[in-house]
Amino acid sequence: MSLDRKIFYGVFGSLLFTVTTAAVSIVQLKWILLYLPKQAAGTWLLFLTFGSYIAFFDLGLSPTLGREVSFVLGRGRLDSAETLEDIADLIATCALLFRILAVTTFVVSVLVGFLFFSRSHGDTQHQLFWSWVIFSVGASLNLLGSTGFAALFGTGRVATEKLIRSVALVIGLCMSLASLKLGYGVIGLAVAWSLQGLLARVAAWAFLRMQLPELRSIRGHAQIALARNLAFPSFKLAAVQLGAILILQTANLVIASVLGAAAIPPYEAVSKIITTLMTLSLLVVMSSSPFISFAYAANDLDNVRRLLTRNLRYGMAVLILLISFVATFGDRIIQVWLGPNMFVGSSVLWTLLLMVLFEVHHVVYASALMATGRIAFVYTALLAGVLNLVLSFSLAGPLQLWGVALGTLIAQLLTNNWYAPYITTKFFNMSFKALWRQTYLPLIALGLLQTLLNLELRNQLPNLGLLPSMGLSFITSMLVGTALVVGLVLTPEERGSIFGGLDRGRIQLPRRSVD
Repeated sequence: MSLDRKIFYGVFGSLLFTVTTAAVSIVQLKWILLYLPKQAAGTWLLFLTFGSYIAFFDLGLSPTLGREVSFVLGRGRLDSAETLEDIADLIATCALLFRILAVTTFVVSVLVGFLFFSRSHGDTQHQLFWSWVIFSVGASLNLLGSTGFAALFGTGRVATEKLIRSVALVIGLCMSLASLKLGYGVIGLAVAWSLQGLLARVAAWAFLRMQLPELRSIRGHAQIALARNLAFPSFKLAAVQLGAILILQTANLVIASVLGAAAIPPYEAVSKIITTLMTLSLLVVMSSSPFISFAYAANDLDNVRRLLTRNLRYGMAVLILLISFVATFGDRIIQVWLGPNMFVGSSVLWTLLLMVLFEVHHVVYASALMATGRIAFVYTALLAGVLNLVLSFSLAGPLQLWGVALGTLIAQLLTNNWYAPYITTKFFNMSFKALWRQTYLPLIALGLLQTLLNLELRNQLPNLGLLPSMGLSFITSMLVGTALVVGLVLTPEERGSIFGGLDRGRIQLPRRSVD
């Protein structure tokens, strides 16, 4: 099967996962606000924020494992005994490392939770602490099962990985809603979240064994030398991930510290929209990452550059269509979803939309470079994270929630937003003049035309009721926008093959090792 066909399936699976994630977030946040007091709802959202910090204990090992598996496949055949042994040793070594990390995570998490929740009093203290213990168990189990997901991703089975995650999310949502209706509160949500993660990880291991039966007959061995070789790139990735956490996942912590936990839900609603837009726009980018590794390992730099340029055009085009609509209709989207009093304000919304525009742009470049094993963003990522904290805490007082969003935007503009494109184009020896003419000018034209269209749609909104009018406007915007993408952004070759699928047959899986 061609790599582009595999990317297509990966994009489809990623789209399903993104839609499922968005739907689950919409329903769950609405039910949390319906069944829990605002303070308790804010506390649970804070739990989820801390959960992203706990995930940092992965220490970059999952993406490193996925990339190394892709490198092994790029250099040899899957039916080669040597290739299978290399993959089995990678999996066994990482599984051992993940067991150590899972135990460490649980101990540290419980200790931190004890110190944090000891400031509460009475029944609230008791319930929150045990909720946190259960939550910590779930986080540790998530780490324990990460090997299966990383191996599936590294072998190019992105669709399978995303399908498993999607089903787990739906199961977790059902358990969460049941616990809320039964009145179990935060502790019930913690149980549901932990069970969801456990089921997903068990399923990942099962599907890995089913889809790669060749590995069943080979016993992998954990190797200290291999662990050392994996450690350095993993730690560099962990530093980049730490920077990302400090940039994108500290807003709730800042808000809780400066403005109180009750101020989190309105900001969180817009943040979930922003996260969904970012995920949708990066579907092709993330799904093609293992195939960039394949091509780079096979020393096929032309296809690496082709995939990077295509990712940039596709990812940014999708994002422009979405952010243009949200920028125009954001207040009404929140009103339909959560009610008239939950909109955080246009200044916060537009600032976050501008932030995600530059964020996706630099992530497209950064992901391509990291797929080659070059982790060149450690210092800029950490600097951006520190700047974000300083600016957000400083601006949250005088500017309230807008200050939090503004701090993130400024920190990224000064660091990652310019550095990642610069260093990547330099590494791949890409012409900025060609990029500007073939990629950026069409995208700018798309953005201007799409914004004019959405403003006109808002002014001419039919009187059908808010939800039907919004639905009709969205469908119209996306249909016209898709036509504009085909006419402005796609290449003549891509337009010619638009009804024949995603550019079939251009890149093939390497069939033999490259000398």
